[in-house]
Parts: sequence; C-alpha cells; structure tokens
Amino acid sequence: MNNFLNNNYKNFINKFLENGYRVVTFDDFDSNKSQQLILRHDIDFDLSIAYENCKIEHELNISSTFFFY
Repeated sequence: MNNFLNNNYKNFINKFLENGYRVVTFDDFDSNKSQQLILRHDIDFDLSIAYENCKIEHELNISSTFFFY
C-alpha cells in the first residue's frame, strides 16, 4: 500500500478518535453505548495491505479483526 493510502487510512481512523469514538472488538461491543467503532478487515489475496493496516493500528494503539478467506 502506498503512502497516500496509508495516510488516508490513518486520517480516517483519527477522525473517529478525535470525535470521541473508541475502538472495540466484537466481544467488547455494548449495544447500550454509543460512539463505538469496530474495525474489521477481509483479507482475500494481499497480506501486504493487512500488514500495513496493522502497523498503522499499532501506531494508533488500537486493534481490529482480520478475516482470512
């Protein structure tokens, strides 16, 4: 993934964080709470994109779920 896409993904997530959202897992999701963000990635062919997303999420101290097909 190129720097443009990396920066867009990072900016996209940061907008949620700046607006008070917290990233939760599927298990931690609470339907009684608002401003929760669940991140999931469907990995079909390219592990390099998953790796880049993972590095960005690590930098932001958040986690997501990866589904492999």
